[in-house]
Amino acid sequence: MITKDKYDQIISLLDEIIAPDFKVSNSGGTITFQESQRDKGKCEKVSISTTQKVFSCTLDVPILTPFNCFNTRIEKFTTRNDGILFCHKDNKLIIFLIELKSNNESKYLKQLKAARNFVEYLVKQINLLSDLHIPFDDIEFRGILFMLGRKTPPKGKTSKKISAIKFENRNDLICTTLSCNQNYKLQQIKEAV
Repeated sequence: MITKDKYDQIISLLDEIIAPDFKVSNSGGTITFQESQRDKGKCEKVSISTTQKVFSCTLDVPILTPFNCFNTRIEKFTTRNDGILFCHKDNKLIIFLIELKSNNESKYLKQLKAARNFVEYLVKQINLLSDLHIPFDDIEFRGILFMLGRKTPPKGKTSKKISAIKFENRNDLICTTLSCNQNYKLQQIKEAV
């Protein structure tokens, strides 16, 4: 069980051990995930607002790679995604794996699964090397593909409208597809989990 206190410890530890270049800032309660300069296209960014303490990072940093042991000329082994967002709900650690795509969604699922592999490795390192133990049974992964031309869920606070976001199993990863270049509330996305 991930209590609020334990969750706060996890977020503090992540903030300490993840290199600054890979962190995505929470500016005034808004986290903005965006395509890197080299991949910049029509689907440029997504903003998620929250009042909850969260940790967010990206594996897609220009020039840098979190996978230094791999030969960067073999791109399929260095695949990375646009964002990872750690949050808390119902004594669970919820980890949203985020990818932005303009038109071609062909590789998004592998990118999200590669991010899940990275997070699983990160949790195993935390469990091995710190006093903090994060049970894998208390972690839920959710993939979000933000893409042009997808229907944005209606705004509002009623449970009927919040349920407009639907997660489904896509080849062993629970995912949804939402419209990019939009602003979302984390609470609205969490309610769909």
